[in-house]
Amino acid sequence: MTDNLEIQWLLDPQSGTILCLVDGAKRGCDLDDIVSTVEGDTTNSVLKVTSPIGDATLTCRVIGHNTYEYPVELELNDLVLTPATETRAFTSTEVTLTCAYASTTISDGSFSWYMNNEVCRDCSDPVETPKSSKLTITVEESKAGRWGCNFTKAKNNKVMKSNTVALTEVQSTGEQTPNSVWDVAGESSTVQCVVPYGLSQSDLTSISWTLNGNPVSNDGTSFISPYEVVTFVVPALKYEDESATGYISFLHTEKVVGRLQCAAVYTTGETIRPDGSELNMIKLTANVSSVTVAPSSGAYVAFNSRAQSKPDTSYTMEDGTAALASATEESITDGVEYQEVILFTSDSDSVTSYADLARKALTYTYSIDLVQITGTVYVIGETAVESPQWTSLGDRIKLTCYLTASDVSTVVVMWQMRSGTQWIDVPSDGYTSLLSDINSDYVMSAILVIDSTVTGDITDFRALVTLAEFQERSESITVKGVSAVVSDLSSAFEKASVTFGATVVGPNKPTALLVHTESGTEVSATVEEEGEDSYTLSYVKDNLVTTDTGDYYFTITFSASLELTTDSTSLKVLSQCQPPTTPPNTELSKEEINGSDNYNQVVACITNQDGAIEYVFLDSSKTSIMCDTSTGTYVSTDLSPCLKTIANSV
Repeated sequence: MTDNLEIQWLLDPQSGTILCLVDGAKRGCDLDDIVSTVEGDTTNSVLKVTSPIGDATLTCRVIGHNTYEYPVELELNDLVLTPATETRAFTSTEVTLTCAYASTTISDGSFSWYMNNEVCRDCSDPVETPKSSKLTITVEESKAGRWGCNFTKAKNNKVMKSNTVALTEVQSTGEQTPNSVWDVAGESSTVQCVVPYGLSQSDLTSISWTLNGNPVSNDGTSFISPYEVVTFVVPALKYEDESATGYISFLHTEKVVGRLQCAAVYTTGETIRPDGSELNMIKLTANVSSVTVAPSSGAYVAFNSRAQSKPDTSYTMEDGTAALASATEESITDGVEYQEVILFTSDSDSVTSYADLARKALTYTYSIDLVQITGTVYVIGETAVESPQWTSLGDRIKLTCYLTASDVSTVVVMWQMRSGTQWIDVPSDGYTSLLSDINSDYVMSAILVIDSTVTGDITDFRALVTLAEFQERSESITVKGVSAVVSDLSSAFEKASVTFGATVVGPNKPTALLVHTESGTEVSATVEEEGEDSYTLSYVKDNLVTTDTGDYYFTITFSASLELTTDSTSLKVLSQCQPPTTPPNTELSKEEINGSDNYNQVVACITNQDGAIEYVFLDSSKTSIMCDTSTGTYVSTDLSPCLKTIANSV
C-alpha cells in the first residue's frame, strides 16, 4: 500500500522554509500553483513558477515513512529578441535586431546569433553590452529566415536561447496585369497593379497611374494633350495582409492607346514601377470606302488591321468575287499590323437592254475577329446597244451605245467598224462622235453619226469605251441597208393585165406606193412577208391602155425616218393590128419576131385532103406582112393568094 506522502517545495532546505505545500497553500513566496497527479503508484508534483526574478535552487521534499529531498535548479531565461514579430522589409533595407535580458540580472557570458538554427558565421560587428547585443542586417535573400540569439553563461556554460523572429525579404517589385490589353472600340477593360504591403519599416502611401507618361488624376482624367482628355475609372485600393491592389478601368478608344504604368510610393522613398501594360484597340480600316469596277476589270482595296496576333479574316462581295491579291504582316509593340489587298470583281449578268441599264451599287464585307467593314462596289462601264440599225444609202444614221459612268469627264469613246475580218477605227471624215450628259441613273450615251451612208457603212460597228483606268467594248451594232429589187416588165398589149412587183429587205413590214412617173399617179401596192426582214410588193394593173406606157417605181416607207425609192421599170403598152383578110387558098398565122415588139401575119398555101391538088403562091414574095404594134397598123397589107397547079396533058 502506498504511503501517505507530503510533498513540500523549499527555497532553502537549510532553513526549512516551505514555499508551497502539495495542497497548494502558499507561504512566504511568489510561487504559484502546484499541480499534483497520481497515476497508479506514482505521484507527480509540478510546480509552476510565474514572474521569476532570478536564478534559484529549489528542493522538492517528499515526507512519508522516510524523508527524501530532490534539488531542482531554476535558471531564469528572460533573454528577449526584438522586434518580437516578423520583420518584412525591402531588399537592401537595414534591419536592427536587439537581443537583451529583460530583467536586471547580469551574468558573465557571451552573445551569439543564429539563423534557421545555424550559427551565423558572417554576422559582423554586433554592438554589445553586458546585457544586450544589437545586430544590423542588410536584407537580402541569404539573410531571410528565422533569427534568434544565444547567451552562454560563463559560470556553467549554460546556453540561454531567445525567442526567434522571422526576417522576410520583400522584393521591390510589383505585378501589373494584364500586360497586353486589346479590344474593340467601346469595350471596357481593367488593369490591376499588385504591390507589397504590410512592411515593418515602410508604409504604402499611394498607387498612381500614367498613360504615355501623362498622369491620371484621382478623378480618373488624363490630359493626353492640352485639350484632349481621356477618362478612366480608378476605384479605391484593395488591401490584404501582404499586398495592396490598385485598379483602373477604361473604354477602348483611339485615344486610350499606349503604355499604361502604375507606380507605388512608400514612406521610405521606394517607388515600385512594375512592367507596364500596352493598351491597344483592335482596329480595322480600308484605304477607301468605295471602289469602282467594270465588267471586265476589278478594283483593289487594302484592308489594314491592328491586333494582338495575326487575325482570321473573311471577305465577300454581293454578286461578285472577292479574292486575296496580297498579304503583309509587320510586328509592332505588343501586336501586329496586318494588311490584305482584296481584288473585287463583278459577276452580275450583262445588261442587254437600255431600260435595264443603271450604275450598280454592290456591297462588300471584310471581317477580322470582332470587327467588320462594309463598303460599296460601284459597277460602271456596262454597255447596251440596239442592233441592227437600218438605213438606206445616202441617208444619215445615228448609232448609239448606252453606258454607265460616274463622271463624264473620264469617258473617252473610240468607234470602230468592221472591214472584212478586221476592225478598223472609224475615220473622221463623214462621221461625227458625240457624248451626252449623265442622267440620274449614271447612264450616258455615246453617239456616232454617219452623215451619208455609203456601201462600206453597211457593216458592224462597236464602241471602245475608256473610263479612267477601265476599258470596255460594246456589243456590235450591225448596220443594214434597206433594199428593193424591182421585177422586170415585158411589153403588154392594150386591154391586157400586168403585174408590177419588187422584193424588199427591211426592218419591218413597210407600206408601198406604185408611182407612174409620166402621170404622177400613185396606187398602193400589196405587201407580203416572205421571211425574216424580207417582203414582196405587188400591184396588178388591168385593162391597159396606151397612156399607161411609161416608167414606174415604188416608194417604200418603213418608218418616219426610213424610206426607200426603188429603181424605175418601164411599161410599154402595145396596139394589136386588126387581122388581115385571108387570101384565097391560104391559111393565116401569127409569128413573133425575135427582139421586137412587132409581129408578122404569115400565109401558107392550103393542102387539099387527098393531096391530089397542089397550090402555089401567086407571088411568093408576099407571104407575110408585119404589124407595127406601136401604131396597130401593118407596114404592108399585100398578101399573095395561092393557085392550083395544072398538069400537062399528053
